[in-house]
Amino acid sequence: MSKIKRTFDANYKLHICELIRKQGLTITQVCTDNSLGQSSVHRWLHQYDAELQGNSGIGLP
Repeated sequence: MSKIKRTFDANYKLHICELIRKQGLTITQVCTDNSLGQSSVHRWLHQYDAELQGNSGIGLP
């Protein structure tokens, strides 16, 4: 059995990051509620924080 790779658009990733950074929810809770992997959310948060500081984000162009 192979896993299906899910893709998420930028607005969804932004929403998840704002739940954690602005509303104070925990990464564990957000991941559980939205069936997300913690490693993906940590990567999104790293990019979110970098972009807020004016740095270029990580990831694919």
